[in-house]
Amino acid sequence: MSTVFSWLVWLVPVLLLLVALLPKADLPVAGKVTLSLLHLVEAAVITAVLWLAPRRLKYTLTRDALMIQCLSGVQRIPLRGLKARLTAGQLGTRTFGMGLPGYLSGHFRLRGDALGVTGVQAVTSNPNQGVLLFGHGKAPFFVSPANAPSFLHALAERGVQVESNL
Repeated sequence: MSTVFSWLVWLVPVLLLLVALLPKADLPVAGKVTLSLLHLVEAAVITAVLWLAPRRLKYTLTRDALMIQCLSGVQRIPLRGLKARLTAGQLGTRTFGMGLPGYLSGHFRLRGDALGVTGVQAVTSNPNQGVLLFGHGKAPFFVSPANAPSFLHALAERGVQVESNL
């Protein structure tokens, strides 16, 4: 994500904070205080979501599944029948899902995959070069583990077919 866009996103809670501190005309004192407190709470909630979302993303391999913990909960991908490979592709246009600074979730177009995959479901913090997981009749998953080679090795140890070609 570009630095400019990231700054623009963080500008929202800052503006809410400033609105909370603006004087409120034509309201009784209790109304001014209540409105200011509501704006402060809004700013705090938005800031917390923007700050926590990327930190909530976590991939955990169990004996028989990949557990993807994200902001909306935990998604379980069974390893049986799964295939995996690295991709040089990058996430492009989001067709459905959400995006916060450092956190991408949903369905995306994939650009630049050497084997022609164009649509993926992503739960990632890095839109560039990830691992594609195929199986279970859905769009491939795009994940971005910190160490892709060791992630693929761990998948292979659990019986997942790992393809070596990009």
